[in-house]
Amino acid sequence: MPIRLQQYLSRFRRDRRGNVAIIFTVAAIPLISAIGCAVDYSMATRMKAKLQSAADAASIAALSQKSPGFLAASVMTGNGTVAAGVAGATNVFNGNMDGITGYQNLVKDVAVTKTGIKLAASVTFSADVPTTFLKVINYSKLTVSGLSSSEA
Repeated sequence: MPIRLQQYLSRFRRDRRGNVAIIFTVAAIPLISAIGCAVDYSMATRMKAKLQSAADAASIAALSQKSPGFLAASVMTGNGTVAAGVAGATNVFNGNMDGITGYQNLVKDVAVTKTGIKLAASVTFSADVPTTFLKVINYSKLTVSGLSSSEA
């Protein structure tokens, strides 16, 4: 190794003036990553809240006294699925989510059943929310799911 290179390396090791910049740069990487993960998580949480709100509205709407599901259930002589209630709840869910983007692969299941004098509605959902920052650690999506059930 040439003497001049050894002098430069020795001087570089002794010099402490740039430590703050190096430490800040090294510390900024996990800090920025954590902020990015928090942004992705908050997007998923916000999307779950929107989907949950739509599921709650659909579950309650299927049982309201003037709804087609309630009217169809009131004339049923036996127990079973109330098709008009399922259709009504599905329409309410879809109407609340119309125009909202930011999710993929939505799977929903709507059930409205009559048992005796009891009418029950259940809406479950699952959707994938694409990520931006979490892709760096191989998470291209976050899956959110929920359930809303009502009885009358």
